[in-house]
Amino acid sequence: MKTTKSVTSDKREQVPAENHITVKNAHEGIISHQQFDFVQKMIKNRKRNFTKFKKHLFTNVVYCNDCGSGMWYRQNRLGYICGNYARHGNIACTNHAISEKELEQVILNDIDWMYNKISDKKFLSDVKALEKKRVHSNQKELNLIDDEINSIKVKKRRYIEMLADNLISHGEYRDILSSKEAKVNELNEKRSELKASLLENQVTKEIETFRNLMEQFSPIEELSKELLHYMVERIVISKERTIKVTYRFSIFSNYLPV
Repeated sequence: MKTTKSVTSDKREQVPAENHITVKNAHEGIISHQQFDFVQKMIKNRKRNFTKFKKHLFTNVVYCNDCGSGMWYRQNRLGYICGNYARHGNIACTNHAISEKELEQVILNDIDWMYNKISDKKFLSDVKALEKKRVHSNQKELNLIDDEINSIKVKKRRYIEMLADNLISHGEYRDILSSKEAKVNELNEKRSELKASLLENQVTKEIETFRNLMEQFSPIEELSKELLHYMVERIVISKERTIKVTYRFSIFSNYLPV
């Protein structure tokens, strides 16, 4: 509490607590004392029971399989719960959780498995066979795209002839041409992606990248945020607590142990 030093001065000085004059119930309260005490008790309980969302190792990596929401780390669960459930309760999703230790161990076990597999001749032979099939499939798709682009070019010439013979109006011709050009652009974009995939050996590239990562982070005694980012694209948790990890290395995806 402060008070002015005199009526002729604007300066204020602190009044010691023992000199404060308090008159209780001098004014009628907006709410009763009982209501005030009840509300304060509710606020206190809410603060005690609610664990705030905080960023942790798997934040923005682990998601709920049932509703698609990101899962939140909760200190009182030592793990992650569905973000939708955390915000809205059972009306939005189910109360399923996964511990951080369990997730970390799954990733470390998979990394160890991958490291052993890149020296396995049978594994390398299998993934190279799959790569050969992928290249063959992409080449077939590329040929189909080329055929479709050529077919559109033939049709465009036909539409020019139809316009010259007054079989279609200029407006109809412009609409048809716009539609065909949009389709060609779409096909050319897909064609570029396929041609790029045929130029690189995905198996060799991924194995080399993975080996470099292992050398960079070795020895791996725990899962760091940086290593997680390089290795994992997404983790999905179902209400049955089934863990599905999508790694950035597709060559391992068909062989990982369940």
